[in-house]
Amino acid sequence: MTWCKGQDLPTPLAVAEYWVDIWQRNVLFLDTMRKRATQYEEHAAATAPTCLITRSN
Repeated sequence: MTWCKGQDLPTPLAVAEYWVDIWQRNVLFLDTMRKRATQYEEHAAATAPTCLITRSN
């Protein structure tokens, strides 16, 4: 991160809030990926109905 001349550094509280926000977003992202993986596994395990029905005489 670069700072312009005359720009103050962020306060320790602002830095802490930033890191907490990053951590919370990562937890939410990983939870979403876990839920999507569970849904995919359930979908992949389900049997598909037969779409083609043939009659043999």
